[in-house]
Amino acid sequence: MTDPFVPAATAARTGVSRVALIFAVILVLVGLAHALEEPVEGDEALYAMLGKIVARGGVLYRDGYDNKPPGMICFYAALDRAFGLTARLMRIAAMFVGAASVLLLWQVLSALKVGEAARAAGILLYAVMYCARDLQANGCNIEIYLVPMLLLSLLWLLDWEKTRGTGRLWAMGCLFAVGSIFKQNIVLNALAALLAVLCFQRAEPVRRRLLSVAALSVPGIASWVALSAYFWFRGAFEDYALALFHTTRVVAGATAGMFKDGVWPVLKTIAANRLGDTAPVWMLAAGGAVWIWNFSRDLPGRLLVMVWAAGSAAQIFLLGSLHPHYFIPSIPAAALVGVLAWNDSRRLAESGPSGTVASASWHHQALTGMLVLGFLWCGVDFVDYLGTEPKIVSMQKYGDDYVAGMNLGTVLGGLTRPGDLLLNLGAEPQIYLYSGRMPASRFFFTSHLDPRVDQEFAEQGVREMLDDLRTKRPRVVVISKFWPIPPKLVSAVTARYRLVHLGFVLDTYELPSDPLPPFEWGASGR
Repeated sequence: MTDPFVPAATAARTGVSRVALIFAVILVLVGLAHALEEPVEGDEALYAMLGKIVARGGVLYRDGYDNKPPGMICFYAALDRAFGLTARLMRIAAMFVGAASVLLLWQVLSALKVGEAARAAGILLYAVMYCARDLQANGCNIEIYLVPMLLLSLLWLLDWEKTRGTGRLWAMGCLFAVGSIFKQNIVLNALAALLAVLCFQRAEPVRRRLLSVAALSVPGIASWVALSAYFWFRGAFEDYALALFHTTRVVAGATAGMFKDGVWPVLKTIAANRLGDTAPVWMLAAGGAVWIWNFSRDLPGRLLVMVWAAGSAAQIFLLGSLHPHYFIPSIPAAALVGVLAWNDSRRLAESGPSGTVASASWHHQALTGMLVLGFLWCGVDFVDYLGTEPKIVSMQKYGDDYVAGMNLGTVLGGLTRPGDLLLNLGAEPQIYLYSGRMPASRFFFTSHLDPRVDQEFAEQGVREMLDDLRTKRPRVVVISKFWPIPPKLVSAVTARYRLVHLGFVLDTYELPSDPLPPFEWGASGR
């Protein structure tokens, strides 16, 4: 369908947006380079250590447990096998992924044929939001690796909508399969794409539409069947199925709780927690959605972007709480929807049909204000972030237990031998990463033993850890004071181990024989 909002000559003028693209890539690389010195947070360290276990011949879920799909862990296993995984290497990988997401966003805007100014504004705004501290896109969490997949899927779906080609659709289905192995929430985007296929192809025969749906769904189903077969033959199918069950149960429980308690109280909780930090994202998304729905809904590409953006943001509301990294998939969605609406409203205000020019001008002015506010809001935060010590940034983002985990891991690496095993009871797997020592139990992220999720599974995990304490005799045990540890585990440790250090954040115990040399530890855990 011809887009009446964009002159034919627009696509030929690419100089300004290409300069903006180069600047945006540099901005992202500079912003993420600052994170090279930040301590790795809990989830990141968990995936890294699981990757190390897999790279050394262990079987995921059987020898190292997490309730996430295996994609991120296998990626880190490949990095560890190729280079030796370190915190710095994780950050470098995230820098390249961030730069790739900027390039893909530019390609999506080009496919939508927005004007030069809008294209430049979109990628610059995205780069600033991506690196702003309050939006927390500077870590190495799973969501960062989802963004290029989501943008590539949108790019392919836009191309398919234009050409009616099923080859691209099959390729996008394979991409969704890869994405779902990284995190199940990408299924929301797959459902949004399926909805778009069914809605936008009403003129097509039913058979063709069903083929389109199959093209998106079959690769995903095949990938999970293949994974199930792999873990079956490796003797870890039960643990693999339990991990997926736990994640599904948590998400389903959060969703049910949201509707049980009422959507409005949940939204008020969200607003109270982080709405001020993320206001530019929501304002751009809301303003763009209003515009696209009112003025561009007859253009499949525009409505498709809005459906895709809704899928990108839906996980925040489904979970009902706001961990900072949940916002990452919403950043390109907000930039796309807001800037696309800004471009369309400007074009329509300049040369649109009579009766709509005044309304289009008003929307354009409002969206211009939102763009300027977004640049200022996130830009100030970005500059402040660059001028702050990385460890202070990490404490502001996550709390000082992650800094303490990094420091204690470094100390224990110097006081233990390479073959020694450690056991951390808590949520600080950074200790293993920075010490270079392996965990003595597959449940080295103790939150998996939360009885509120599954009491029977938690009791089984406690029994396994008690057996590991008796048989593997880890050299050092660290107990987090900020995490509820099952009393049986604490009693077993204090009965067999000697307290070496009592800190503000972490208690450190070691076996009575061959004692560790004494070392000093600050009262604040730093």
